[in-house]
Formats: sequence, structure tokens, C-alpha cells
Amino acid sequence: MIRKHGLNGSKKRSAGSALVMALMSVSVVALLATTVLRYASTVSNRQASAVDRKKAFYLADAGLAEAFCGIVCGRSGMVGSEEAPAILGEGLFWVQATELEDSRVQLVSVGMVGRARAQLSIVVRKGINTLMDMGFFSDDKMIVEPGVEIDGYDSSKGEYDASSPNRARLISNKAIDISGSEALPTVIDGDVVSGPDDRVNVKGEVSITGQMLVSPESLVIPVFSTPRVEYVDSVNIDSPFPYVAAPGVLGLRELSVARDSELVLQGPSILVIDDLELEPGAMMSLDTSGGVISLYVTNSLDLKPGSTVTTSGTDPTKALLFVNQESSGVANLRANAEFYGIVFAPNTTVHIAETFEVFGAVGALSLLFEGPVKLHFDHMLVALAEKLRKPTLESWKVDELSIPPSEFSDPFSSMGLDRGCLKAPMAALEDQELDITYLDGTGSTQCYIGAESGFDWDQADVLVRATRDGEVVVIPNTDTYDKVNKKDSRKRGRKGRRHGKRKRRSH
Repeated sequence: MIRKHGLNGSKKRSAGSALVMALMSVSVVALLATTVLRYASTVSNRQASAVDRKKAFYLADAGLAEAFCGIVCGRSGMVGSEEAPAILGEGLFWVQATELEDSRVQLVSVGMVGRARAQLSIVVRKGINTLMDMGFFSDDKMIVEPGVEIDGYDSSKGEYDASSPNRARLISNKAIDISGSEALPTVIDGDVVSGPDDRVNVKGEVSITGQMLVSPESLVIPVFSTPRVEYVDSVNIDSPFPYVAAPGVLGLRELSVARDSELVLQGPSILVIDDLELEPGAMMSLDTSGGVISLYVTNSLDLKPGSTVTTSGTDPTKALLFVNQESSGVANLRANAEFYGIVFAPNTTVHIAETFEVFGAVGALSLLFEGPVKLHFDHMLVALAEKLRKPTLESWKVDELSIPPSEFSDPFSSMGLDRGCLKAPMAALEDQELDITYLDGTGSTQCYIGAESGFDWDQADVLVRATRDGEVVVIPNTDTYDKVNKKDSRKRGRKGRRHGKRKRRSH
């Protein structure tokens, strides 16, 4: 009996040990399973967070792209707001625009998706409108004397060639009177465009290979500011040795060059001169081999007959002459010159003598031709002007890329927003005052002034001119004039047929 009792006790102890081992095994497995699950959950959360951060980054980047395109179109760059962001896919974004100095804008874009938030910022320099692609432009009435020759070429394809297929552009906001004679025929190889309330008047021996058009709108002359420089004493050059203005920034009250003396300007340089005078027999050389020479004359410019001006290269964008930007005056270009450059004088009457041959472009308050002047428009400036109108990126950085603590799994819930009430990115661009002139489907000229949100862009068949908040965003070019002219011609044709006759254009 005692022996049997011993066997039963041993069995019980063995069964108890097995149960303990089983419980320990289950506990270990449960612990391992919990650890694996926690690890898998952590990895999954990390992966989800990484995906959300990447999506938020791309959303913020999309916001910057939308704002940048808005600035290209003349908008402010604002897209939505924190209270009413733009919706895109599973997330949202908004862009804040801040005006800085020197025509720069800072764009800060915030993108949110899932639990992630990203903030990117860029600094953009706004584009500028120039008249360099307008060829030879006058704000006032233009009178073209007998013997004048105006044509075009493209310096990007080689040196000047009189047989170049590129045409010139002669444009005025007022009337253009062109005359010629048998002894001095006038030749204009290009288009001639008058102001909206005037026309092109031709008299005598005149050859115009392009079209004579009427601008639907007056061109708005862009405003440039003279660089602020520290002035030094006036300089009077009267020496057999050349006076060399080295590269850099220079300000002079007065600069005069006497007979048999030479002034050499070396680029890159910015020169601000109140009064610049070349006496007969004097010489001014613009050495642009090292860079651009920007010459600002704030009061008077007098390149007298018998003086000489030379440019070292044939790129007109390397020699820039700005005259009388802040006060009305007169600029006399009467030197002997083959000037490869751009002359811009928005408040100045510019006299161009037959000895001053221009390869590039000229824009002025008034252009006066003295004798059989020769002007050659460089078509390379058209592409450059278009490029300058576009904003440029100056800096880019990531301000934030995080997973802020939140009890919600999407930004709409965390911000208390209704997805159905949010706008798409294009519709979320800041509304601005729009002043637009356009042609509708029938060829009729139409105008609209008001909030851009109230304008139907589908009505505009041909865009003539537009401003947003007073800033010009579309400048008419000859392609626009051509479309307008064709529309008007079709209208005149329809009217003529309606009345049983067609009017013949006479010049």
C-alpha cells in the first residue's frame, strides 16, 4: 500500500511539472507574439508615417508649383489659406506670399496628408516687362523721313545680313507718318503698327514688306529705376591717353570727352552719369568682352556730330543705354557709330542721326529721325524679352517635415474642415482685380473690369491685353496684332457682303 501511494504521488508531481512547463511555453510564445506584433506595428507605423511625410512633401511642392505658375500669369502667388486650403487628392495645402524688396516674393507652402505635415519655402524674383521685343518704339507720334531703312535680323544665327527673313517692328502709341522720294526711297522690311486712335500714313516712294496695323491698345511703358550709387567728382577727359573706366560701379555728376580724347568703358559695369557729352572728334568705346555695360544717363546725353561710338561685340544685350528715366529731356545720338545695343528712354525725345546706325532696339517717349537713318532690329531680343517676363527661382528650402501629435488620422478631421467645401488648387488662387481686353468668337472687341472669379475665360478667343491689380500681364505683340487684323478683316468682309459690296483698303 505504501508503495502504491508512492507511485500515485510521483505521477501527480510529474503532471504538475508538465503543466508548469506548458504554461511557461505558452507565456514565452505569447510574449514573443506580442513582441513581434508590436515590432510589426511599429514598422508599419513608421512606413505609414514615411509615406505620409513623402506625400505631404509632394503636396507642399505642388503648392509651390501652383503659386509659381500664378506669378507667371501675373497673380499674387497666394493659394488658399489655413482656414480654407486647397484640396488635392487625399490631402490639402495652402501657400502664403510675402512681398520682399527688389521685386522678390517669398512663397511658403504647407502640405498635409494623413498625420504628416510639410512646409517648403522659396524666394522668387518677379519677371519684368521690357520694350526690347517691340523693335523701334515711340510713345508719341513718329515721323519717318525719306531714305530711312529699317529691317531685321537674328544675331543668334550669325552676323547681320540684309537678306535675313526676320522682319523689323516699328510701333507707336500714336500716328506714324512715313514718306519717301525717288531720290531717297524709304524701305521698311517689317510691320508698322500705329496707336489705337491713329493710323499709318504713307506718302511718296515707300516700300513696306510687312503689314500696316492698328494696335487694339496703347502699350504701357515699363518703369525702371536708376541704381543708387555713390557719386564722385565730375570728369573732363582732355588727354591723348585713353581714360579707362574699369569694371564695377561708378557714379559721376558730369562726364565730358574733348576732341582727340578717348573714353573706354569696360564691362561688367554699371555707370550712372547725370550729364554725358562727346565733343566732335571725341571717341567712346564700349568694351563688352568682359560683361554687360549698363549706362544710365539721368539728365542729358549729347553725342555730337563728328564724335565716334564703338561697341566691341555684336550682342545688343551687352550694351544697355538708359536715358532720362526720372525727368523729361533730350538725347542726341549723332555720333558716328555702328551701335550694337539697346536704347531705352521712356521720358526722353531721342534724336537719331543718319550716322548713328543701330543694331538692336530703341524705345523712347519720342523718336526723331534726322536724315536717312538705318535701323536693324535683332529678333534674338524677342526670346529674351519673353524670358525676362517670367519669374526666376532664387532659393528653395525645407522648413518642416514632421508628424505632429494628433488623435485624428487625416488633416480634414484635425482641422475641422469639410472636404466638400474646399476648392481645387486653380480655383483657390487669390482673386484679383482683372482688366482685360479681348476678342470674342465673333471677332468683336470686348472689355471686362472686375474680380477675376466673375470672368469666363472661355469667352476670350484672342487675348489683346490684360492687367491684374494694375500690373500688365500681357503685352501685345505683332502676332496679336496679326490675329486682331485678320478678325477685323473677316468682320469687314462679312459686312461688305451683307451690303452687296466690299470696301477696298487705300493708303
